[in-house]
Amino acid sequence: MLNSLFKNAHFQEQTRGGVDYELRGMVLHHGISAEGGHYTAEVKRGTKWYRIDDNRVSEMKLSEVLHADSRRTPYLLLWARL
Repeated sequence: MLNSLFKNAHFQEQTRGGVDYELRGMVLHHGISAEGGHYTAEVKRGTKWYRIDDNRVSEMKLSEVLHADSRRTPYLLLWARL
């Protein structure tokens, strides 16, 4: 699902004459309900992606960022207009 939406974390807005956007970050919820779980962030700095989980920061691949599964739900997407 995320792969088709993000198209490698870059898309062109069709309604405003071809304005480009790039995915720069996501806040994700891990858990089965809104009453419980854990939040993490995945952010892009330069050309690299990082996962921020409490006090741990680790580098990750774009394929990991775009991978969707039931254990991590995108809660907030951060886009930058190019």
